[in-house]
Amino acid sequence: MWQLLPPVPVPARLMFTVSVWTGRQLLIHGIATAGTGFRGVTFGYTPATGTWRMLAPGPVPLMAQNNDEAVWTGSEMLVTGLTNAAYNPVTNTWHRIAFHNGPAGHGAVNVWTGHQVILWGGGCCGFVIATGAAYTPPGGSWQPLPPSPLSARSTTGAWTGTEVIIAGGSQPPGSYPGGSARGQTFADAAAYNPATRTWRKLPSMPQARAGGTMLWDGTEVLYIGGTSAGSSTPSADGYALSPATSHWRHLPAMEYGRSDFAAV
Repeated sequence: MWQLLPPVPVPARLMFTVSVWTGRQLLIHGIATAGTGFRGVTFGYTPATGTWRMLAPGPVPLMAQNNDEAVWTGSEMLVTGLTNAAYNPVTNTWHRIAFHNGPAGHGAVNVWTGHQVILWGGGCCGFVIATGAAYTPPGGSWQPLPPSPLSARSTTGAWTGTEVIIAGGSQPPGSYPGGSARGQTFADAAAYNPATRTWRKLPSMPQARAGGTMLWDGTEVLYIGGTSAGSSTPSADGYALSPATSHWRHLPAMEYGRSDFAAV
């Protein structure tokens, strides 16, 4: 049964909002417009008490054109992109991390491996990239990933415990050298292994799609929903890939089609 939560104590409209689950608390960080500039806003929700709490706001964004992505490392909410900082809920403090002006825009793959944050693809302002980087906290630096077999795109990915699986995605019209003037939707897929720093090509999905949500269920990668090439209507079904067999299978449909949605 769905239950309405109490009102959120945020006076301003937030942009570039990200969130993580710590195991006890939902942490949310966003950026609010303050006059001609920007300011960070951070707050948390504790289900056990049913209460919201304002937290240390976070640093002023280092730039205005990008996006934020967040992961929970087990001790900190690490926010890359505009904010480039980490929040510790135990001490209620933020600290800057190494600046990275690369992937973290809209549609970037963003995973936490247990040791590293891995970002790949995505972009901003009508331009997408085909590069990636890895950051190892605490106090680490960004290391570029080796070249990928995938072309530039906004897309989604999932961490399996050993590899980052990336599939599908889209490229805006004329956003990349050699890109289609009408834009493109992709079906191809690849896997990146951070232990060996190598990529491998995977079989393409049965249908080119973008805007789907990708999850790892412990056995298969699930690609759910999204919009197929040549369509403006979100799909209700999906596909599952077993990394062990490199085989995609069709998933049954949801009641309604969905694109660009959240799932756990």
